[in-house]
Amino acid sequence: MKKEGIIRIIVITIIFIIFSYFSVGYTYDIFNSGVEQLRELHTDADSINNINIDGTDFTPLFRLMGFGVNGFLDIIEIMIYCIFAFIIMMVSLILSFLLRFIGLKKAKFVSEKEKIATKWSFLGFIIVSILTGLILTRFTVIIPLLVYTSIWVAISWFMYVRQLMKFTNIPE
Repeated sequence: MKKEGIIRIIVITIIFIIFSYFSVGYTYDIFNSGVEQLRELHTDADSINNINIDGTDFTPLFRLMGFGVNGFLDIIEIMIYCIFAFIIMMVSLILSFLLRFIGLKKAKFVSEKEKIATKWSFLGFIIVSILTGLILTRFTVIIPLLVYTSIWVAISWFMYVRQLMKFTNIPE
């Protein structure tokens, strides 16, 4: 294997570490910081009954306010998830773009060892990222973990790994 191939394997491994760190880290932040605990702030608007002020029934108004607060908390939660996803997407795009157009720019041939190492590194970091996230969050924040991991997996697959696999092998 050539020196350029070894450098590409080292760089892609470091980039996969960064991607895994982002997906596991943001999932753990959601678990640890209490974004999921916004659900505890929700009011049970259906249980609001018999609110009479000076003989006038204000129950529908207070129920409406309860539903409004619940909807507002849901919007805040979704915005936090989307901000994290956007950060992961931008970092993944930038690093994968740089790796593809700088790392693969001059490559005409890629060794079979490099292809195998990149493929197993890619699969290994996917598995490690998901398992680490599940263990750290005690299997509670599964959907954000899968979404955040799938963002960097899809981007790095289409931007780098798939393109690397298309190269012909080094003639022996």
